[in-house]
Amino acid sequence: MHREEPAVAQDALGTPQWLRLLVDREFRQKQAADPGLASIPVIVVTAARPSQGELARLAAEDCFLKPVDTERLLSAVRRLC
Repeated sequence: MHREEPAVAQDALGTPQWLRLLVDREFRQKQAADPGLASIPVIVVTAARPSQGELARLAAEDCFLKPVDTERLLSAVRRLC
């Protein structure tokens, strides 16, 4: 049986950072406009260190650089959920 990978992971691989940031901003704008999704917190996981301005524009609750410390990530998820 063939296992499909999540579309987000496939899209992120090999995509230039500036393009990912545009996609992320567009996602966050659509999420904020949808009353059913607006309250869901966002955690950024990235290999490139975003600026504070980028994180503010994304309204990210937290940011983790790869490789991710799993315990810290889980702690953030528990704190936000």
